[in-house]
Amino acid sequence: MRGVPFRVRRIAFVMVLLGLAGWLLWVWLWPYVVGFLLHVEVIKPVVARSTVPLEGLLIRDETVVYAPANGLFRPQLADGSRVSRGGVVGRLVDVGVTHEIRSPRGGVVFYRMDGLERILVPEAASGLFEPPNLTLVVRSGAQKVSRGEALFRVADNLGPVYAQFVVPDGLLPRDMLVPGTRWQLLRGDELHHGVLSELLPTEGRTLLRLKFESYPGDFLDQRRFDFEVVNRELSGYLVSRGTITLYRGRPGLLTLHKDGFQWVPVTIEGQIGGQALVSGDGVTTGVRYVTNPWLVPYKERHR
Repeated sequence: MRGVPFRVRRIAFVMVLLGLAGWLLWVWLWPYVVGFLLHVEVIKPVVARSTVPLEGLLIRDETVVYAPANGLFRPQLADGSRVSRGGVVGRLVDVGVTHEIRSPRGGVVFYRMDGLERILVPEAASGLFEPPNLTLVVRSGAQKVSRGEALFRVADNLGPVYAQFVVPDGLLPRDMLVPGTRWQLLRGDELHHGVLSELLPTEGRTLLRLKFESYPGDFLDQRRFDFEVVNRELSGYLVSRGTITLYRGRPGLLTLHKDGFQWVPVTIEGQIGGQALVSGDGVTTGVRYVTNPWLVPYKERHR
């Protein structure tokens, strides 16, 4: 060291001290840092779904009632009210003569009509890939009407409702395009179930109808709905694919117990989106597992 200047030796000594201090900090503090940054979740059975968007046209058993004469129509029931057969829905005043407008059937009364009530009907076969855009009629309060104008419609709230979809080829798995297949559809947070009743394949797309036996009230009111059709579903123990680590070529999870970490092998049963369905002897409800296992040292991770 005689030929080395004192200043260089001092810098080298300081660098050695800094390196030693850094190593000690790494050894002492890293476990605390890891403990702070580790993210742990509890294994529990869940359901994951993948969906595709489709617009559906709803088809109902409904009857439109028309004005028997010119006059002022005064509704007597609120929109969405239930009515029995023969019940008074409104009154039509024509030059001092009042006509009681009664319902020809039991059901739910609506004053919104789009002209498709007589075109899209349950008893007709699938058709009309592109239904015409007709003038929407909405009755609110007393209104003057002409003879033959639509006054209201009565929808059957006890019978099934159908949804008509146009499905491009390749959008859904083939096994979903079989009559009798049960579908799941999401609308917001609501999950609906329908059965494929009929379909009409054509070049590049398929027109089909789905039958709903139970449905919310707005299925009787609105015509068009945006649905998310479930094209795949997995249920069981689902974890993010990023939480799975490989050890000697086998996939596994890093689980956390009172005595420390334990790597447990898993079998990947399926994948959907960024999640994997896993099974194994160490995969049970309530087990805690690390979602960012790369922070744990390799030896401790695979002991």
